[in-house]
Amino acid sequence: MQVLFTGSEFIQGKKRDTGASYGPFYKLHYLVPFSGFMSDSRQVSGNGYIPKEISVSADVFAQLQDCKPMTKIEIITETDPSNLNRSIVAGVRAAQ
Repeated sequence: MQVLFTGSEFIQGKKRDTGASYGPFYKLHYLVPFSGFMSDSRQVSGNGYIPKEISVSADVFAQLQDCKPMTKIEIITETDPSNLNRSIVAGVRAAQ
């Protein structure tokens, strides 16, 4: 899936109340073209791009460090081995 890369995020810290560590968490931020739809009870229309984010692994986060913001990238997905109903980001590469 091709998307417009906007940035990546690393999150790690300590809980205020317990002092317990959390993270690290890694996220990919991107834009996808707006897609309207219509159903019996609702209509959604518009134009432009919609911001999205998805969790990624430390390996994918490392790949994102070479991507320039506002460039098209291709997200490579695969089935999550721990949950076959879910897809995960396996990697990224420059869009062609």
